[in-house]
Amino acid sequence: MSWDVIGMLALVAFCAGFFDAIAGGGGLITLPALLLASVDPISAIATNKFQAASATISATVTFARKGMIEWRDGRFLAISGFIGGASGALLVSSIDQRYLEVCVPIMLILVAIYFTFSPKLANETRRKRIGILVFSFTVAPILGFYDGIFGPGVG
Repeated sequence: MSWDVIGMLALVAFCAGFFDAIAGGGGLITLPALLLASVDPISAIATNKFQAASATISATVTFARKGMIEWRDGRFLAISGFIGGASGALLVSSIDQRYLEVCVPIMLILVAIYFTFSPKLANETRRKRIGILVFSFTVAPILGFYDGIFGPGVG
């Protein structure tokens, strides 16, 4: 990979990080950029996951310092999300690269279309609908699995 491409990817990563911090969706910027730079899909997904994990750790530390994390409830979310994410990562690493080269761009387009046309949540619709334990053992592992196998759009 040439220094020009590395420089462009660094610029894209900076912009995606800035955008991700404000509104989320940085993976929808970095993953296509990596694929356009001829990075193989598994490496592109892994690089995107490393960036997302770094951002998540940073956000967790920041929220923890401000006392904004309910550790008792969060542990169930973290464990089930981690199990789902690890399962997704193991699965994607076993999928043939030729298949991923076709599927990943299609998935990126579908996620972008979904977020472009999906209704935005109003504050009234953000109320709790299920308990934390039910969420932890149903929704969290599914989101973790999707995040592990692909990722963009989860945050």
